[in-house]
Amino acid sequence: MPRTRRAPGNRPRAPKTARALLDDVVDCAFDIEQPLTAAEELVQALRMIGDGMAADGNDQGLPIAAVARVVSDRLDALKRAWLAAIKAGRRRSNERAVVR
Repeated sequence: MPRTRRAPGNRPRAPKTARALLDDVVDCAFDIEQPLTAAEELVQALRMIGDGMAADGNDQGLPIAAVARVVSDRLDALKRAWLAAIKAGRRRSNERAVVR
């Protein structure tokens, strides 16, 4: 009796190692830096626009500046978390290099 053929498709592969997963996470974290910096610059520009409008006596600038301040605070918190993740990834990477 002839043998049956294997099912078509990819064969299962070994899962990634913890080191490879950590490297992927750190790479993703580095990809966040540029959009995060661009968002911070846009929020600063909005805050300057709102402050400038308010300084000229236009009360519509006050809400713009207030929202920009809140978003700026949240972006600062996000950046601190991002930097902590990068630092932790580097620390873990260095610890593994020393152990081996």
